[in-house]
Order: sequence, then structure tokens, then C-alpha cells
Amino acid sequence: MAYGLPKKLFSTASITILIVSFLMFSIPMAASSDASNVPVNATANAYSDGWKCDIGYRKFNQDCVAIEVPHHAYLTNSRYGGGWECQWGFRKAGPQCLAIKLPGNAYITPSGESWECNRGYSKKGEQCAPIQVPVNGYLDGSRFGDGWKCERAHRKNGSQCLPIQLPDNAYLDGSDYGDGWKCERGYAKQQAQCVSVEVPENAHLDYSGAGWECNKPHRKEENVCVLN
Repeated sequence: MAYGLPKKLFSTASITILIVSFLMFSIPMAASSDASNVPVNATANAYSDGWKCDIGYRKFNQDCVAIEVPHHAYLTNSRYGGGWECQWGFRKAGPQCLAIKLPGNAYITPSGESWECNRGYSKKGEQCAPIQVPVNGYLDGSRFGDGWKCERAHRKNGSQCLPIQLPDNAYLDGSDYGDGWKCERGYAKQQAQCVSVEVPENAHLDYSGAGWECNKPHRKEENVCVLN
């Protein structure tokens, strides 16, 4: 009984040492075996079987071949895609990088892959043509549409900016749509004029200012307000 416990401990310790020794010698042997199958310019995977090509190389069958980088390009240090991108000011065209042809009055965009026209010019094919701004118009800085808008109190009509005909008791509403004007409160639009709203007794102008409603407890009956 006195010697049973030490023997048990010694037996457990021996088994543990044998397992650790096995792992220490077997893992390097396995790694060495995997490394022998790794091609040149490749690295064995750290946590799984197999290997992957080093940056600058692509897998071809069971080898790693160098990526062919065209002129005016650089390696992306990525294992995805083609492995290269064009330099700023060049665009990708198949397996090569072509210089961006910049027309007059244009600039290369921040991405470096295309160009845009300077302010005051619009893209016409592969050129930048000056925007023709009419009298009473101004450049709006947009790449879409005509590139210009009419000044206040004027309305676009084709390629011109014509003055808005403002009737009495009206004001400019600043809108690019409709007539460009609205009637003052207490007036209603009739064709191209603003006519006074006739408010009957016991009534008041409604929220729009172009009509009326009866004071409570009156109710509307035709054009007058009557008690219930």
C-alpha cells in the first residue's frame, strides 16, 4: 500500500513523456514531408494541408509562375484578380495599360482611370465642347442636362431664358416648374391672372389663402355660410 501511489504516478508521467516525445518528432517529420511537395516560389499553409503561391506568382498546374506585369503597371500584392493594376493616368485594356488620352479643357479624375471636362465644358464624344450659356442664364456645374439654368425671374424656353410674366398680386416662387409664380394670399389663380377671393359673411380664408371656409358653427351652402 505504501508503494502503490508512487508507482501509479510514475506510470502516468511516463505515458505523458512518451506522448510529448512522439508529437515533437512526428510534427517536424510531417512538415518536412509536406515541404518536399511545395513548389518553388510557394509557401506551405500554416494551419491546413497544401500550399499557396507567393505574392507576384500565380498557380499554373502544380507550379507557381511569375505574373507578367505590363508596362505602366504594378503588382497589387493580392492573390486575387490579375495580380496587377495600371498606374495612375493609364487604363487597363486587356493585358496592357494604355495612357489616357486627355482632350483639351479636361482633367484626369482622382481614380486616375478616366477623365472629365472642366467647368464650362461638356463631353461630346472624346472632346470637351464649351457650354453655350444664353443671356440671363448661368452654369449650374452639372455633368447632366444642358449644364446651365436660368436666372431668377426667367424661365427656360428651348435654348433661351425668357422673362417670367408676373401678374399683379403675384410673387416668384423660385420653382423650375409651372409658371414660376403664385398668387398672394387672398388671391386665386385664374389663367394668367390673380383675382381677389370673395369671402362671404361669417367666413375666413382657408390654409391655402386661395379659398375660404365658414366660421364655426356655420356651414357652407353654395356661396354663403349658414347656421346649422
